[in-house]
Amino acid sequence: MNFFMAIALRSEFYITTFDKTVILFRAFQSNADLYNSGANMFKFGPDNEQLLHRQNEYLQALHETTLGLIKRLDVNSVLQAIVTRSGKLVGTEHCFLYLVNNSGTELDMVYQTGVYSSFVHQPIKQGEGISGRVWVSGEPLKVDDYSHWNGRILDSGRNILHAMAGAPLKVGGEVVGVLGLAFIDLGIVFNDEQMKVLEQFGELASLALENARLNEKLQSELNERKKAEENLRKLSVAVEQNPASIIITDTNGIIEYVNPHFTKLTGYNLEESVGQRTSILKTGETSNSEYRQLWETILNGGEWRGEFHNRKKNGELYWEQALIAPIRDNNDKISHFIAIKEDITERKQLEGQLRHAQKMDAIGQLAGGIAHDFNNILTAIVGYASIMQLKLPDDSPLRKNAEQITVTAERGAALTQGLLAFSRKQSSNPVIVDLNEIINRVHQLLLRLISEDIHLEINLDQESLPILADSGQIEQVLMNLATNARDAMPQGGSIVVATEFVTLDSEFVLARGFGKPGRYALLTCKDSGDGIDPETVKHIFEPFYTTKEMGKGTGLGLSIVYGIIKKHNGYILCHSTPGLGTIFQVYLPLLDSTPDTVEKNVAKNQEDYQEGDYILLAEDNETTRTLTKEILEEFGYMVVEAVDGEDAIEKFKGHENHISLVLLDVIMPRKNGREVYDAIKAISPEAPILFCSGYAKDVVVSQGGVEQWMNYLPKPFTPKELLMKIREVLTNEQ
Repeated sequence: MNFFMAIALRSEFYITTFDKTVILFRAFQSNADLYNSGANMFKFGPDNEQLLHRQNEYLQALHETTLGLIKRLDVNSVLQAIVTRSGKLVGTEHCFLYLVNNSGTELDMVYQTGVYSSFVHQPIKQGEGISGRVWVSGEPLKVDDYSHWNGRILDSGRNILHAMAGAPLKVGGEVVGVLGLAFIDLGIVFNDEQMKVLEQFGELASLALENARLNEKLQSELNERKKAEENLRKLSVAVEQNPASIIITDTNGIIEYVNPHFTKLTGYNLEESVGQRTSILKTGETSNSEYRQLWETILNGGEWRGEFHNRKKNGELYWEQALIAPIRDNNDKISHFIAIKEDITERKQLEGQLRHAQKMDAIGQLAGGIAHDFNNILTAIVGYASIMQLKLPDDSPLRKNAEQITVTAERGAALTQGLLAFSRKQSSNPVIVDLNEIINRVHQLLLRLISEDIHLEINLDQESLPILADSGQIEQVLMNLATNARDAMPQGGSIVVATEFVTLDSEFVLARGFGKPGRYALLTCKDSGDGIDPETVKHIFEPFYTTKEMGKGTGLGLSIVYGIIKKHNGYILCHSTPGLGTIFQVYLPLLDSTPDTVEKNVAKNQEDYQEGDYILLAEDNETTRTLTKEILEEFGYMVVEAVDGEDAIEKFKGHENHISLVLLDVIMPRKNGREVYDAIKAISPEAPILFCSGYAKDVVVSQGGVEQWMNYLPKPFTPKELLMKIREVLTNEQ
């Protein structure tokens, strides 16, 4: 029996055989008294044979009554036997028995013989007829001629009744029924001897009713006990099988009971737990003041709710949410405490991952903002360096300096592209790109992601590997793989990033579940870390699956990598051996044409610039505005400058018939780029407009500044990229 059952049984009612013994003793005692009384009653009869007959009848009734009490026969059967025997002993077959109904307001006929079986019986109220008066007085009553008695019930069918008598049935001093007899022959009346018989049989009936009621009460108590035991059994099962940890302690915090889930969670079995203090789970992270508040609350009869960071038997830490409440005894005194605790470790991990994701998002927004401002600066540096290169003679010693400025600025541009990729704010715009070029562009950023004690080696295929891809997303793949490799080598090591051209045959594709065979660019990221066990490799790409400590990983990095590769119709595999490092292999479909070919075709179609076109340049950054103006004027365009949104609208109104194209910065004071766009389109719906911003296109689209179909040029841009984009817009608008 568990602790719960023991506590409950302390306060339950106890049913002993003492009550049964008392009942039977009373039955035998009463019957013995009746026997002696009956024997005395018939002792002086005139006819010995008649006397013997009556004694036998009486003894037979006494025997049946006693037997019924002992055997717990149906009370109705016992009462019927009493009524029948009393009638025979007195010498009449016309008998009846009334009992008070459950509400105690009326007498109901429950048994009748002789002429009473032909009557229509109605409930009798107090004072009505023989039975009603016996009920009120509690004393026997007889009448010599009922048909002429003033207290009779007015029923013509009952006029055949003459001598009639009734005796009360009492239980605990209260009248609960009436036993009655009657004669239908004139001249016969009830003598004292017969009334004495009637009274004694009334006592027998009373005893039967009292015994029945006691038996019913006893049975009810037994049923209640069975029900209580069943409820205790259910409660015990609920506690034993509860998915929460349940602990019961005394008022000093000594453990008296733990359920199986507690054992499963903590590793402490029942024998190891009972007798110990709950402090065996402490980690020391909960302050003494919090424990003090806990004890003050529960000792004062209140419930305490809170969280614990506890320690299992094997030293592993886990989080619990606990409810601790007092248990009171029958005197309403606190005797024990119960703690119901839920393991919330997984929830805590998810909360930590969410906070980490939010922190990373905030960092991403900061990185995106820095990249935007840096792009404006790089636009000016790249632009002016390009102009210097164009204007300096080939033999000028400054030309080499200008080239170095351009190269350095391009490295800065690559860094901003990496920041945008990190912040996931680069536009999702698949284009034909060389995989090797992407890796070269993100090389410097990878060096900054890994620690100084990790050696980064880049081994690229000598041939270009053209793929249709979003450069920013592929850069994000590289950064996520490099970050995971770094975390796997806390003591340092090496990372090797390599590319190569591969051809996958049908057998290879079928064995690995790839889509189709063909030509692929293989990107490999290999580290010399601790490696991963086979079971972890099976789940490595699942969302929120992480082997890192809480707060050091979201479990999203590799699932994002997997999603990006699948979006590019590629495949990714993970191979790892504990102690020998990990290898990630990314397969991306190869294209036939190269990025250089595509760029040359575009340049060939747009290599001629028309001179004399007016361009409205709206840019609030003075350096960028001045540079852009110089580039445009250098190549024959006439420029109308605007320093903000309101100025751009006014300048357009003044030169509406001359402006060939409007170049708008997306973010400007006094009306942003989209507001200027709407105002100009309202004036001239056919006006060509080109947006420009340091943010990626998908960012300004998501913020409602630009629609996906609108013309857009991201910063930083070279003079060549600016001129080509302008010519593209003008050509398409014609």
